[in-house]
Amino acid sequence: MRQAGFLAAAGLVALDEMVDRLADDHARARILAGLFATTFPEAEYDPSTCRTNIVAFDTRKRDSWSKNSRSLASTAAPSVHDGLAS
Repeated sequence: MRQAGFLAAAGLVALDEMVDRLADDHARARILAGLFATTFPEAEYDPSTCRTNIVAFDTRKRDSWSKNSRSLASTAAPSVHDGLAS
């Protein structure tokens, strides 16, 4: 339970100082959701379901993902950053 204070402190900082960045987080999540859907079409992920700053998807169809994971890793970070720069 003593670690709960660290988590609570992070939550307080987020609520007090990071609210303005929430829109950026949502935008980044939408970009990442689109990249995921494009990179892993076999996952049958619908990026329109991403409405917050959380990208959630079903991992039961992940057998063929490993060959594409490097592709996503190499494109996601620059694309997410560039998507907000424009």
